[in-house]
Amino acid sequence: MMMNKMTRTVQIICSLWIFALLLAGCTPQTAGEQTEAAVSVTSQDQTRTPPTQQEEEIYWALAERLEIHRDPALDPEYGAKTTEERKALTDAYEENTFGAVMNEYNLSQSEVMAAWSKVKNYYVAMEMPLQKSKPQADPDEKTEITEDSDLNQVIKGLVEEFGAGKVELSEVLITSDDQSPDSSKAEVQLRFMDPREIKEANDGMKTISTKVVKALQDAGISKLSEIGFIWTDEPNGRVAKYQYIYSETEAAFELGEMED
Repeated sequence: MMMNKMTRTVQIICSLWIFALLLAGCTPQTAGEQTEAAVSVTSQDQTRTPPTQQEEEIYWALAERLEIHRDPALDPEYGAKTTEERKALTDAYEENTFGAVMNEYNLSQSEVMAAWSKVKNYYVAMEMPLQKSKPQADPDEKTEITEDSDLNQVIKGLVEEFGAGKVELSEVLITSDDQSPDSSKAEVQLRFMDPREIKEANDGMKTISTKVVKALQDAGISKLSEIGFIWTDEPNGRVAKYQYIYSETEAAFELGEMED
């Protein structure tokens, strides 16, 4: 009789525990799942907050180490090893991956995993390809321009200088101007990677384009009759075009309509 009461009590406690989990929208998790859940960014506002430069650095530092060092648990012979052998392999793996990044940035493993999840979840939420950002340009490093400079390289340098962290340069095409034999035309194809609303993205792309053209103008470049910028606004899935035509009367580049 006493045993039946105890059994009934245990059943009631288990039922209440399961009911509480269901109310909370939870299911029992493994330690790994709990760790993943603890560091995952779940709210839409959080996932759409751009990661910092350091968080991206941490992500790629860990990604590179995970690519180099194979998880021992993936080895078919891992299960046949002794407990001590498995622990030694796992410890070495942890030290060479998470441990190396933790030491490099002086962070805990949970902080490293938080940065990892934030970067991954952000790019998924924004439906953007996860790719390594270019390092920020040195603000003191300016592109030197002379009349004899290679325009292709000069334009590339200026784009990197003014669009560091926001721009990926696809191509710079320099062609001759049939109407002005001594001049050339430039077409610059770029990708704008900075997640902004459309109006702000337009301002950003136009500002970078104008800065490049102004730098060429201030340097006294006279062998360009026009320069066109074709932007792919990656976050907004659209294309924007800006064309600057050199005016002999004004001795300056003026923004005009770019032909398709």
